[in-house]
Amino acid sequence: MKKFFVFLCAVSVVFGLAGAANATWYNFDFDSLEVNATVAEIETYMESTAPPPGDVEISSDTTTRGVVDNIYLKSGSDGNIEITFSERNILEIYFDWSSQIKYTTGVDTKGFYAYADESEVPFYSKEFSADQWTGSDTGVHINFVSLGIAPISTLKFTNNYSNGYVTLDNLQIENIAAVPEPATLLLLGTGLIGLAGIGRKKFFKKN
Repeated sequence: MKKFFVFLCAVSVVFGLAGAANATWYNFDFDSLEVNATVAEIETYMESTAPPPGDVEISSDTTTRGVVDNIYLKSGSDGNIEITFSERNILEIYFDWSSQIKYTTGVDTKGFYAYADESEVPFYSKEFSADQWTGSDTGVHINFVSLGIAPISTLKFTNNYSNGYVTLDNLQIENIAAVPEPATLLLLGTGLIGLAGIGRKKFFKKN
């Protein structure tokens, strides 16, 4: 009976730790949204796709473009799409740039840059020459763990010049909840308390 109790406590700890560190992939394809969706509608969609804990906040003036079953995010006139996942830690992402870039008259090159949290150094960049009015780059994969900057919670996709815009599609994030679920904490705590109790009992027996 005693050995079974020890085994049960150990299993509780193992599964509690697994739940606390569990990473999950979420895919935002935006296809269920209407064209010209508002910031609030985009946030609601993303929060329902990646349920609580935490909220999703999108930079103002972000909207959607495309056609039915092929919808993507488009920045406002500032050329930025900034997404913050509160109470979530992002480990890695996949994303597609959509196929449109707006050039500013007199500027020789345009490009897309992506930043994590408050970093001033982009983790991804791609430039296009002035004679390219469209461009796409699909399946970009960024692992923040390998870059040594994980976990992060804010992503910023930006055009490298003002008066341009940036588009984003098929964003996938791998993340862990910053605060484990109560059930996970209860499971982990029960196992630790049980093991601690067994250790304490053995200690007093020796004395």
